[in-house]
Amino acid sequence: MKFPKDFLWGSATAAAQIEGGFDRDGRGPSIWDNICPEEGRSLNGSDARVTCEHYTHWREDVALMKEIGLKSYRFSISWSRLYPDGFGAFNGKGAAFYDGLIDELLAAGIEPMITVYHWDMPEEVYKRGGWLNPDCAEWFATYAAKVAELYSDRVDKFIVINEPESILEGGYNSGLLAPFEKLPFDRALQVMHRLLIAHGDAVRAMRKAAKRSIQIGMAIVSDAYIPNTEQSEDIEAARKLTFDKRGKNFYKNIGFFETAHTGKYPDCIEKEYGSWFSHPEEDMKRIHAPLDFFACNAYKAKRVRLNERGEPEKMLYPYYTNYNAKGWPITPECVYWAARFFYEKYRLPVYFTENGIATVDLPDDQGRVEDPARIVYIKEHLRYIGRAIEEGIPVKGYYYWSFLDNYEWRMGFSARFGLVYVDYATQKRTLKRSALRYKSIIESNGENL
Repeated sequence: MKFPKDFLWGSATAAAQIEGGFDRDGRGPSIWDNICPEEGRSLNGSDARVTCEHYTHWREDVALMKEIGLKSYRFSISWSRLYPDGFGAFNGKGAAFYDGLIDELLAAGIEPMITVYHWDMPEEVYKRGGWLNPDCAEWFATYAAKVAELYSDRVDKFIVINEPESILEGGYNSGLLAPFEKLPFDRALQVMHRLLIAHGDAVRAMRKAAKRSIQIGMAIVSDAYIPNTEQSEDIEAARKLTFDKRGKNFYKNIGFFETAHTGKYPDCIEKEYGSWFSHPEEDMKRIHAPLDFFACNAYKAKRVRLNERGEPEKMLYPYYTNYNAKGWPITPECVYWAARFFYEKYRLPVYFTENGIATVDLPDDQGRVEDPARIVYIKEHLRYIGRAIEEGIPVKGYYYWSFLDNYEWRMGFSARFGLVYVDYATQKRTLKRSALRYKSIIESNGENL
């Protein structure tokens, strides 16, 4: 199996999940620092204040990335590390941390990819209404522009917002993610609209502030469907469900990316919820911000077929036989069909910016961490990405989630995704067997899959 010579073999993290150092060098609190200890919001009352202490161990972590052979590393900036309140005074000490990290990565031959926002809103911004406050778009654009100004001399690729649909669903609908809101439907739609305005304003501000030409994307969590067979009718059924509205989950796949990229809410959404999507033309102009690549976070998918009535039909048990530690089905085909369907629709280069498995990992009596399920998971997903590339789909990179075991939001520290095992009590790092297997895949540029 041949991968392009410039294929980016990477791994990814998020600031809130690994950095720790929550009150170091002027950083302000985020919505994950002080809310999670409340009962029921994070397993065992865990929070994001310490996690992996990457803020202290970043040089060691980059050395481990180099040992694995990573070609790229995707990480996010902590908004409140640059602007402790989210607006107003800028914190140079916080910015210097990322300067050092970027320089260390480049010296190790690892290309940085920056995520501007990965769910860690400054607490002061949230207290002022967060995404529902019209001023939030200006605060966010100012912050995003500063990120571009500071780092675009060395960084080419930026993702503005990670999984806006997860922010909407988890943070403001189901209440399973910070800030743990459960808003009425109409108020949740206001969050969606304000997020899109903030994104569009940020894209333009970043392009203006950048010191050279940069590439900008939005990372969505893929909800692409898998056809039960490769007969044309099943493929069309899977394609239809991938890009169709989903009741009140109408924003999956198309609600955010398509609206930002085209400056228009998708027709199927407007048809169903037209009265909710009547917005001033000026808003849509602000939202419209064409993107340079499609960033896809892909973990799982549902299988679908065309039934005897000629309708797409979702298929359940026994079609999913393997699950990860979060209860997600393991469906390696999801990356192939996501790459195919999204490229057919948007004609943009594709990066798989997250793909990974949560397992229960324990060191043996020799301190080794054997994680065979992760090895199989990585190999199988990469084989399907290789198929997409062989069929001419421009998949440019793969970022395993995650580089380190980390704070897994509501699940606290119970689910381990990392290539690197972290003993949270001692902060000792250990390369898992999967990291060594990934290293050999990278060294062969995918030929030994």
